[in-house]
Amino acid sequence: MLAELAGKTDAQSQNQATRWVMNKEQHAQKIIETISDYFLTQRVKPSQADYTERLIKHHAVILAAMKAKQNADTAHATLLAESIKALSAYYPGHVH
Repeated sequence: MLAELAGKTDAQSQNQATRWVMNKEQHAQKIIETISDYFLTQRVKPSQADYTERLIKHHAVILAAMKAKQNADTAHATLLAESIKALSAYYPGHVH
């Protein structure tokens, strides 16, 4: 949707693009904070047999969210969705 507004110079289009970018960045930041503040501190434990694998997958979500926050390319949003989906095996019963 941002691409559709690219190059438009009317105030409404510029305001809408700004809102979308701000919203995209806020969502990405919330994902980063949730993974860091909740999952990595409370749900991922060093005593788990697959601790390293869990760290890698959670870190992948943080990196993908950072890239989605910094870029407007839909490929980054797709990668973020895929990295979040990769965590679903660790949290059965949670559907998003």
